[in-house]
Amino acid sequence: MTKENVNIGSKAKRCAKCGAEIKIDTLKREKYICPVCGGYFCMPARERINDLADGKTFEERFSDGAFFDPIKFPGYTEKYEKAKETSGEKEGVICGKCLIGGHETCIYVMEPGFMMGSMGSVVGEKITALFEYATKNRLPVVGYTVSGGARMQEGIYSLMQMAKTTAAVRRHGESGLFYLVCLTNPTMGGITASFASLGDVIIAEPEAQIGFAGRKVVEQFSGKTLSDDFRKSEKVLGYGFLDKIVERKNQKKIIADLLETYSAEKRSVDENRVCEENEREEKQFEYTDESLKAYERVKISRKSGRPTAKDYIYGIFESFCELHGDRKSGDDTAVIGGIAKLNGKKITVIGTEKGRTAEERVKRNFGMANASGYRKAIRLMKLAEKFTMPVITIIDTQGAECGEAAERSGIGQAIAESISGMSALRVPIISLIIGEAGSGGALGLAYCDKLIMLENAYYSVITPEACSKILYGDTLNSERTAEFLGLTASELKKEGIVDIVLREPQNYSDSESRHKFMNGIKILLEEELEKLQNTDKEKLSEMRYAKYRNIGISTNL
Repeated sequence: MTKENVNIGSKAKRCAKCGAEIKIDTLKREKYICPVCGGYFCMPARERINDLADGKTFEERFSDGAFFDPIKFPGYTEKYEKAKETSGEKEGVICGKCLIGGHETCIYVMEPGFMMGSMGSVVGEKITALFEYATKNRLPVVGYTVSGGARMQEGIYSLMQMAKTTAAVRRHGESGLFYLVCLTNPTMGGITASFASLGDVIIAEPEAQIGFAGRKVVEQFSGKTLSDDFRKSEKVLGYGFLDKIVERKNQKKIIADLLETYSAEKRSVDENRVCEENEREEKQFEYTDESLKAYERVKISRKSGRPTAKDYIYGIFESFCELHGDRKSGDDTAVIGGIAKLNGKKITVIGTEKGRTAEERVKRNFGMANASGYRKAIRLMKLAEKFTMPVITIIDTQGAECGEAAERSGIGQAIAESISGMSALRVPIISLIIGEAGSGGALGLAYCDKLIMLENAYYSVITPEACSKILYGDTLNSERTAEFLGLTASELKKEGIVDIVLREPQNYSDSESRHKFMNGIKILLEEELEKLQNTDKEKLSEMRYAKYRNIGISTNL
């Protein structure tokens, strides 16, 4: 049974987490967070809005809904009147418009003190009307949920609100508008199964209970006693259904940043320039060294001191905000992705991350993505397309995860869906191979407009060792098979598969050389994106198709 914070008269509450008695005035000052243990109390809707909105910019809308008792449920009228008295509100949600970080947005906040924010007909109507208003006026929506679910006292009428709100959210999204939702404790039942789960970005507060069926129902049907944390936000993040867990004190900044990211592109004269003062020094990216053999480059690509995808993300881009989860089955730590800026311009960046320490490499499965990794990637790419952001992928993987669990999760289907999705994407895609790029595991993130490759990276249908094992029964011929496979950057550039080969610094541990190298890549990416963004977006996927259509054509057909 989930413990609840308990009212002690009208001036104090007892914390469910530590048992401390906290004065209401203290709670208000602390944003309804226990000053003793840090446990979260439910926050009244109006105080939440005051905390989020800039100054006095909030304008309430759709506040005139009358009480609705469609099936004359016994005791409903009395329960409704008591909820009005204790909460000071007319219903379980407050809707309106305000500025958050200077960004005009529609906002709804569910009221925990009104029948635990349950959704009846008036709540559903208010939220639907808000999304319709936001769609008509081209505004984003920010929502805060706290609810026990659909309001049973209204029977089927309450259930129908799930259909109504879900459809309104879909129409808002299809209009290219942004929706962010924050799930607070608890978010359950019909709320979870409708508008709460449909945000472009979904964040949650720490330790919030999030789920569909009530605990007693789950235990009854499963015959198992469930742990207290099985549906806490920290677990739900691992299940792949959340982008981030954000502490209450940081929420306004994060929300303002996301509104800035997913608002209309605003370019200044300064942002439109392509670093004119930063010309490529000494033709940094002109490849000249042909001396190393193929297998030597394979071994260099695997060296532990090389920068990982995460190093490139933080070394090249500004304001990276990682987003999590595939919204289906999990959050693969082998794939890191989110939103960032490149010289002030918004982009989506996705990479396969191997990790640096032994512990981190195991945690990230050595950069070998599973099905949820590719599904997370394509989710982020579709979000990028919706808000007209280019996509940059960074690849360093020996291949996708293999094994029984991977097959059960549909790894092949996930890679196919990723390639298919990238082929149709109507925004520019640039892929950067920084180390290993093995088989379909690499191609699943490398179907692109421009393929850039480091001189000591490799890109192959199979690793030299696996090829040697299959052909000769052992790995002793790995050097030989590396030569046969034509996997080096220079060979692939000659074949027209790779577009640009980058010369690498001799020593990545030298901070000056490394900084210069990262800055050079940054300039290159800006230049290439500038070219691609001048292309009609309707033609991008056709040009991408033509590029891959012309690889490996038989002259005999």
